[in-house]
Amino acid sequence: MANLIVVGGVAAGMSAASKARRMDPSLRVIALERSPFVSYGACGMPYNLLRPDVPMERLVVISPEEFRDKRGIDVRVQVEVESIDPENRVVRARDRRSGQVETLEWDALVYATGAEAIRPPWPGIDLDGVFALRDLGDGKAVKDFLVRRAPRRAVVIGGGYIGLEMAHVLADLGLGVTVVERLPTILAGWEPQAIAPVREALVAGG
Repeated sequence: MANLIVVGGVAAGMSAASKARRMDPSLRVIALERSPFVSYGACGMPYNLLRPDVPMERLVVISPEEFRDKRGIDVRVQVEVESIDPENRVVRARDRRSGQVETLEWDALVYATGAEAIRPPWPGIDLDGVFALRDLGDGKAVKDFLVRRAPRRAVVIGGGYIGLEMAHVLADLGLGVTVVERLPTILAGWEPQAIAPVREALVAGG
């Protein structure tokens, strides 16, 4: 039986795992995800903040248990891949809860971890109220902070579409919002005809 290891359990990784399993039902598929969640709609995180009655976990489309029981995919959450050895075709993975380390062999490997949020080495970057927004755990932390601390102001660093979605949502929640972007324009790389109405709408929305 051939082994497929998928590193990363959100949209791309789990789509690849499911497709491979459909193409070859005899394939042994193991998906490794370092967070507690797989297969969720990350794009919905900013807008979930507008719904205090809807848990962030509702963005999960398929649970690890469903992947195992219904699709035959061995999904392991809170497991972080520490190294990949392409010559010997093995990965070294550590369970973040128990600390146990396991070496897994693979015939094929899919690496689908997505981007990493940049956390500059600034003083205060680790203070309460400073967040990245990358995975569902980040979304839960932001939502908890909004309820717990009821902040009045927010600064969003980054004028890409996710940053602007967060700015829009935070303004709708009644916060005073400032967007900081180091480049000359928001939505860098977009056409000027698209940027102008977005900027006007953001300014009009406070």
